[in-house]
Amino acid sequence: MIHYTVAPGTADVTLNLFIPDASSSVGAGLTGLIFDSSGLVCYYVRPLAAAAQLTLATQTVTGAHSDGGLVEISSANMPGVYRLDLSDAVCAAGVPSVLIMLKGAANMVPVLIEINLDALVATRASPAQVNTEVDTAIADARLDELLAADSDIDGAAPPTVGSVFHELLTKTVGSFTYDQVTDSLEAIRDKETDIETDTAEIGTAGAGLTALATQASVNVIDDFLDLEIAAILADTNELQTDWVNGGRLDLLIDAIKAQTDLLPAAPAATGDIPTANQNADALLDRAAGIETGLTPRQALRLALAALAGKLSGAATATVTIRDAVADSKDRIVATVDADGNRTAITYDLT
Repeated sequence: MIHYTVAPGTADVTLNLFIPDASSSVGAGLTGLIFDSSGLVCYYVRPLAAAAQLTLATQTVTGAHSDGGLVEISSANMPGVYRLDLSDAVCAAGVPSVLIMLKGAANMVPVLIEINLDALVATRASPAQVNTEVDTAIADARLDELLAADSDIDGAAPPTVGSVFHELLTKTVGSFTYDQVTDSLEAIRDKETDIETDTAEIGTAGAGLTALATQASVNVIDDFLDLEIAAILADTNELQTDWVNGGRLDLLIDAIKAQTDLLPAAPAATGDIPTANQNADALLDRAAGIETGLTPRQALRLALAALAGKLSGAATATVTIRDAVADSKDRIVATVDADGNRTAITYDLT
């Protein structure tokens, strides 16, 4: 995250930011973006408000501020560094901070920017300003002391050390009061303390990470992975054995196929599971159900005719038996000798 600090209500704020290349393994900057690059958008959010879009616009490196202006600084000399011009609504007074996100372009790592809106920025003195202004104040105070001492010639009381110091405290140091100067110095000392604290925490964390990466811990992980990989290999080897021709799974599948082959090719008009009647028909019409070339259905027709069908020609050389129920055809025609022995038989199995 990129951090900036500006005074609330500052107009025409321009930021410089770095956009990393997501496809780079060394943290290189992404070059070639322009304000209307495909997918590129910019949004900002202020506390307790909805996200608002900052519409991006064309800009030049040294051009006058233009709300939403975006331009690459130098792809050759500073790859990945861009200028972004903010609208005044982004840094308007009334909130302590604002977050900005630039995202969406190909190979672009989203960039998050935090702007602290600090009212003291406009009045806070730099260390150089403090030194200069304090020196000036001391000189002014000394001059006032000398002038006051000179008045003692006319009988006035000379100034005390306390009165001179009070005069120093109440003087304006250039465009800053003493309180503002001391606030700036205290802020600088606080930042130094924060940096020292953060540095110590980073050092502690780094030591912890170093302790984690010991050879013993690496060996434990390695041993665990060895066991897991061995278990996986054992399972895959068993599968390979089961799948080969004649293996356990292969035999099971062959047995299932032998049963499914008994089902009709088109079990139902709707494509659903075969009905009980369809399964029965499939069994009755099995080609090798009773004898070779004779289905169970055909065998039952012959048996029923022989048992219950009309018979004619019993006293002749040809005996005829009709189908039992419909009496519509000669089901069995047999040639017999004088003793009734069958010497030739023809069937109608339809």
